[in-house]
Amino acid sequence: MASIDHALDGRRALVDDAQRRCIAEHGSTSLTGRLIEPAEIAAMVVYLSSDAASATTGGALRVDGGFVDNIVL
Repeated sequence: MASIDHALDGRRALVDDAQRRCIAEHGSTSLTGRLIEPAEIAAMVVYLSSDAASATTGGALRVDGGFVDNIVL
């Protein structure tokens, strides 16, 4: 199991590096200034599946870190 964890850590480091380079080269259009993590999407799914979301209404709920795909200046 340790070798699997090590391999995943290596891949995570590559993803983190790619994220840093992308934001440095292209800027961030996200309010969080980073890409979102899969765990953040999972947290929304857990919330929406729970009784705590019983009063949540709306057709679309976004989990995008505040991504802005178009800015007009």
